[in-house]
Amino acid sequence: MTEEFLHYLWRFRKFQQLALNTENGEPVSIIQTGIHNHDSGPDFSEAKIQIGEQLWAGNVEIHVSSSDWNKHGHTGDNAYDNVILHVVYEDDKPVLDKNWQPIPTLVLKGLFDEQLYWNYERLVQGQEVIPCAAQFPAVDDMIKESMLERALVERLEMKANAIQDLWEQNNRNWNETFYQWMARGFGLKVNAEPMLMLARALPQSILAKHKDHLFQLEALLFGTAGMLNDSEEDYAKELNKEFQFLKSKYGLEEMDVSIWKFARLRPPSFPTVRIGQFAALIHRSENLFSKVLGIGSLKVLEQLLSDSPSIYWREHYRFGSEHNRTKAGMGKAFQETLVINVVVPFLFIYGKMKEENFYCQRAMDLLDQMGGEDNKITRIYKNLGLEMETAFRSQAAIQLNQHYCSLKKCLNCSIGIHLIR
Repeated sequence: MTEEFLHYLWRFRKFQQLALNTENGEPVSIIQTGIHNHDSGPDFSEAKIQIGEQLWAGNVEIHVSSSDWNKHGHTGDNAYDNVILHVVYEDDKPVLDKNWQPIPTLVLKGLFDEQLYWNYERLVQGQEVIPCAAQFPAVDDMIKESMLERALVERLEMKANAIQDLWEQNNRNWNETFYQWMARGFGLKVNAEPMLMLARALPQSILAKHKDHLFQLEALLFGTAGMLNDSEEDYAKELNKEFQFLKSKYGLEEMDVSIWKFARLRPPSFPTVRIGQFAALIHRSENLFSKVLGIGSLKVLEQLLSDSPSIYWREHYRFGSEHNRTKAGMGKAFQETLVINVVVPFLFIYGKMKEENFYCQRAMDLLDQMGGEDNKITRIYKNLGLEMETAFRSQAAIQLNQHYCSLKKCLNCSIGIHLIR
């Protein structure tokens, strides 16, 4: 028996509901099971339970054995003072509250169909990468589609939480937050944080004063990034000369150049190239956030992100290192990455915070207009018969894999719950 399975029984009331009694013989009536808590503290909050003649409102804690209360260190923990019911599989030791009074205990053993547990065990003990792989094709499409949509919303909300934190740090300034989040997106995974640091060190208001001069934008960005001091290359020297003047004018501080990562990156993804492309975007896109809010077509959005950098960055990957390049602008794959990781979650959180569902729906529509991603994870689900024709579905599949299947969280998944039943 596992606590996770007992949580499932309690949450969905998969046990006998009539004639329930505590271990002390008091009748129990469950009005509300409460809200499932995935953080520290009691397992369910805001529950309503009638015990005897008294209606209680508070927390519910669940354990396999009642003695786990002490093993888990709940004794003396103030967070557990408001536990109104202790739900266990078996009661092997009385548990007392801070006033040395027994905490009402409900034993679930014998109150549910044990076959449910063995169905669950067969799922999570299997050796397949996807626990339900053998049964997955037979699951009703409506159940799969419902879970995919839920997974996608969860994925957007996870990304949106990070954006909301940044928005709060920026005094709830949407334009500045979008500028910073876009900069972060240009860094991809490897240089995401350095790019965000760069945008925070160089406010959008400063760049706006020089947006008509690409050379000055590059001077500000590369100079603040700390990339100009050690270069003996002529163009870098010209940028540095301009930057020193602007640095003094605005009181800017340079970043430590060592935080930028080049190793194991393909040259088109070097941070120097991405900063050059970012400078071009700032140069050619006035009121960028307002423009993005007004775009509902993927094609128009990609056109906005398709500008080529300056002539220098069409011919170089790094300062002083010249290359013949067949494509200097942002490739389609990178544009789609920016849409998925920057624009879509930003539209989603903007709509959510403004209570304008139109923008949340637009975010999902953009994903539906994009082709599905082809990677190791999406191929697993495609082999199980799940179509990956849009980014809506591939993003949902990635979330499903990372937060459910690979962790064997079948009891939190609609597909897993269906199979267990």
